[in-house]
Amino acid sequence: MARSRNPLRARIADRLARMVDFRIEQKLRPTEANLVERMGKRMNRQRGRLNRHEEVIGKYRHRLDTAAARLDSHHRKLADLEKALNQVRADLGWTANEVQRIIPQVVAQEDRIETLRSTLAVAPRVEEIEIAQARSLIEEIQRHHVQIRTRLSGLAMPERVPE
Repeated sequence: MARSRNPLRARIADRLARMVDFRIEQKLRPTEANLVERMGKRMNRQRGRLNRHEEVIGKYRHRLDTAAARLDSHHRKLADLEKALNQVRADLGWTANEVQRIIPQVVAQEDRIETLRSTLAVAPRVEEIEIAQARSLIEEIQRHHVQIRTRLSGLAMPERVPE
């Protein structure tokens, strides 16, 4: 407020201003207290809601972190599987090339086998009697061999002179 030249007038104006301020303050004090109380209650409610939201966000953050870790793990596994698949494809290509290279040789071997089968089919069948005679002849030869070995081993032993 501007200072007037009259000190009495200034004092009265000052006193009047303080009285008006006091009266306004008296009227506003309950309203202000009520407003502060209401705002405090409202802030407490909002704080409670905020805390609940933070808890929910925390749960979802944990789930999201877990899902992100699993997703990273799946990405790594997928990359490993793609590498393995590429290796299998390369091996398959090499194998197909080798099979194509070997096919003519297999066909030639099959022709030779067929030729041998036809040759063996032409050979005369040996009868059971002839087989039995051949076996008995082989057994007799084996007995003679055993006898000869026994005689030779007896000759090979040095005679012991009695002492």
